[in-house]
Amino acid sequence: MSVEPLEIASSGDRAESPEPAAADATAKGGWWMVLGAATLSQIDPMLLEFAELSAMVAGSSSQAAARASLSQLRERTQALAGRVPPLAARALVRVTRSAEQASGQVVDKKAKLRTLQHRWQDLLICLKVGHR
Repeated sequence: MSVEPLEIASSGDRAESPEPAAADATAKGGWWMVLGAATLSQIDPMLLEFAELSAMVAGSSSQAAARASLSQLRERTQALAGRVPPLAARALVRVTRSAEQASGQVVDKKAKLRTLQHRWQDLLICLKVGHR
């Protein structure tokens, strides 16, 4: 299994180019995703499926669309909780809750997604520390 480099679309089609800080943040977020995918695949391949489900739940535009994925996400959380260290298991639960809070049409979706991103970063740190 090879990891393809993450391509960030250029802003040549836009009238204005993004500010350097925004471009740096986008690149940094992309690297976190690449690092996260590599870490997850080394620790437990089931974590990649968990990551995909949490993204589907958080990115859904309606609660009805999120329900089916949310039940699968909860099942994966329970299954993974016994396979990872206790600190990482709590981080998995926090990721699940954050994904659920970001699902559907919420007023502050951007803030909820940012919280989810921070929860993922916490999970990656917990997995890295517990995997040693």
